[in-house]
Amino acid sequence: AELSAATGDRAETVAKWLHEQDERDHRSVSAATVLVVDEASMLATTDLAALTDTVQARGAKLVLVGDPAQIGPVQRAGGLLADLARRTGSAELTAVHRFAQPWEAHASQLLRRGEPTVLDAYARRDRIHPAADADAALDTVHARWYDALHDGHDALMMARSRADVDALNHRARTAAQTDGTVAGPVLAHAGGRDWQTGDLLRARRNDRRLTVGDTHVRNGDRYRVLAAAPDGGLVVDDMTDRGRTILPAAYLDQHATYGWASTIDGAQGATADVGILLARPGLDREHLYVAMTRGRHANHVHVTGTTGDPEHAEHRPVTAPVATLDDAVKTLQAAAVRVGAEQSALSLLEQPRGIRRGAASANPPLPSPAALRRQAELASARTPRPRHDVPPQPERSRSLSR
Repeated sequence: AELSAATGDRAETVAKWLHEQDERDHRSVSAATVLVVDEASMLATTDLAALTDTVQARGAKLVLVGDPAQIGPVQRAGGLLADLARRTGSAELTAVHRFAQPWEAHASQLLRRGEPTVLDAYARRDRIHPAADADAALDTVHARWYDALHDGHDALMMARSRADVDALNHRARTAAQTDGTVAGPVLAHAGGRDWQTGDLLRARRNDRRLTVGDTHVRNGDRYRVLAAAPDGGLVVDDMTDRGRTILPAAYLDQHATYGWASTIDGAQGATADVGILLARPGLDREHLYVAMTRGRHANHVHVTGTTGDPEHAEHRPVTAPVATLDDAVKTLQAAAVRVGAEQSALSLLEQPRGIRRGAASANPPLPSPAALRRQAELASARTPRPRHDVPPQPERSRSLSR
């Protein structure tokens, strides 16, 4: 959606485009085609290999656009965007235009590099908020979001885990029922959730069979519930004005959740007026950077020292209380220096040979599509690090004439 809005051209997920190319035998790609992949840090190695196969076979051009410092693919081998930029060079944007305040634009660049002292700048401007426990953090995140919303701002609540997102959604839905935004009888019950008129729904799976405007239901889409549909489904309206569609009961049961809050993974690529993060110990640099750069006008983080989430508790360090602002800053500084980015198999294979990052030859050879697939196979043999949501897939713009 972001790529389509920026270019004025139609965009599809990489998965859909590759599926269609398999059916068409690549006939839509020619030497006059430029393929543009946005959010390319999320591109899995196997998908990159498939795209490279296509452009090489047809004499086309492939352009990857993204930030290697952001979150990578979910439970799939990846990490090649950083390697390709390091080995081949790249055009890089140095000016940050998203933020209304110049200090925050500069701070975001330091946060991207993992400079822990930059958190002091956020603290001085009342952007970091300690919470005594998990419930207090959830309550204050929701309260800030609610106030921003009623002040006319587009606000986004984020958390690392689905458990926290569910808790934030519960608070938002209760408030919506209280003020009448969500009202009326239960229209459907699916996936353990009651759906009423006014509910905000987030789709969590692509489904090409469910059309919305000139495209289809995509992972990450948000819809407002309007009415009941036959056979236990719902009539919903797309929040980006693509139009209405019907989500059947089977989709609601498996792939729909409340949509007021989002995981950090799911929010990558989104932009709001105000971003509000719930942070716990164990957060890494990439997730902190993504979450603290969603808001144009302000980005806030509420920090708790308690995990309160058994989802992946075994991966988290021993927690400490966050009673003061200094405690909260230290928790975030630890996140800023904790690298969670996945390295490509190519980088891992280089390390035993004594090749350090940044010490490769001036013109190292580019991996072939076959080598990319082999790297993916090697990387997939490793246990994937846990992720808490499946973000919207990278988008590819429609073919552009040279």
